[in-house]
Amino acid sequence: ANQTMNKIRSNQLFIRNLPYNVSTEDLISLFEHIGPIKHASVATNADNQSKGFGFVTFGLAEDANQALVQLQGHNLRNRKIKLELSIRSKNNANVDDSDIIKINDQDITKITKEQVNKAINSINSEKAADINVDESITRQEKV
Repeated sequence: ANQTMNKIRSNQLFIRNLPYNVSTEDLISLFEHIGPIKHASVATNADNQSKGFGFVTFGLAEDANQALVQLQGHNLRNRKIKLELSIRSKNNANVDDSDIIKINDQDITKITKEQVNKAINSINSEKAADINVDESITRQEKV
């Protein structure tokens, strides 16, 4: 049983069923009594509206486990939140906690339109591609 626990050690919680009016600050307030929080975020759409889920990353895996036990099913503004340990795949084990999306180890917020077009055209040179980059997808709320 201990081997299984070691394989799923994580300091990050995935929180589902959040009320749509919950902010990142609300998540911090809910979880900070458990232990130090490294990062917290509520997923939002382009209009900055909550998608109903978020993440809290603790300094220690033990704190994430304690939060899971203490706050599973907690009633937050008339919604019972659902908590899961967020597990990274083996391939992503060394990715830092900055939540930056990368393509071929390059931060997508730093990839130019020309680089995207070149990559697409190299895959299929018979069809030219023109990609419109939406600036709003590169912004994210951080704590």
